[in-house]
Amino acid sequence: LAYLDESPDYCTYDPVHQIPGTHGRECLPNSTEEANCSELCCNRGSRVLLREVQEKCHCQFHWCCRVECQTCIRTEEYHVCN
Repeated sequence: LAYLDESPDYCTYDPVHQIPGTHGRECLPNSTEEANCSELCCNRGSRVLLREVQEKCHCQFHWCCRVECQTCIRTEEYHVCN
């Protein structure tokens, strides 16, 4: 099996092949999987951002038979490729 065309560079934006690149893509800094920041960001590094996440909390069961929860907001860090 022989390939005549060179594989496109998936790291950078390529409008011809409609490849978005990895700039701004979320990555996992401590992962050993493909989504780790070093590999996914093509060794360009990543930056840490913060986002607010809404989640249910302080849930209580009321007899009978419903659960009431409050909505809590927590701030979490996430990483994106440079």
